[in-house]
Amino acid sequence: MDLAADIPLTLADFGEAVQLPGGQTATAIFDPVGDPSAPPGSEVGLGVRVSQQASPHLLMASADAASLSDGDTITVRGAAYRVTRSDPDGQGMTTVRLQKITTDHPAGNRWR
Repeated sequence: MDLAADIPLTLADFGEAVQLPGGQTATAIFDPVGDPSAPPGSEVGLGVRVSQQASPHLLMASADAASLSDGDTITVRGAAYRVTRSDPDGQGMTTVRLQKITTDHPAGNRWR
């Protein structure tokens, strides 16, 4: 079984268009919630490494993810996300971990 040959089919069936830096688009599978099997408390970083924390992420072809760097902005479903980490699986796919970029900070409710 050639896993690399299945990547375009998998992305075509389950993926959606995402906007990469520079206006380029790619097809990726978006998980807005993160890993539901993450340990309790991981959403606030209690007792787990940062790499184990649940976060929104994309699963995309490694060829498309190769140009991404930490801190880059990706637009998914009209919302902006910052790339926090990329984890290639060695089989042609990369998990790109994201952090939603928000601008709605009420006055007095912002770290200074």
